[in-house]
Amino acid sequence: MQFSTILVLAFAGLGLAAPAPQKRGEPTPAQLKRIKAQEAVGMSCSDRGDGIFVCVDFQGGDCFITRDGGGNCLF
Repeated sequence: MQFSTILVLAFAGLGLAAPAPQKRGEPTPAQLKRIKAQEAVGMSCSDRGDGIFVCVDFQGGDCFITRDGGGNCLF
């Protein structure tokens, strides 16, 4: 009985300590900074569906921006 109570409290504590997920399609502040920089040079950015944004310039160049603001550009 005591073990099950402790177990329930432990899982409840873990559930409260977990970070709240961010809505999909909503860029993080780090992503937003990179997206604005890419759009300033003429690229068009959109959400890929899994939290990663893809920016293209319609001339063969593209970039992907990860949730932490990192990523890679290929031109």
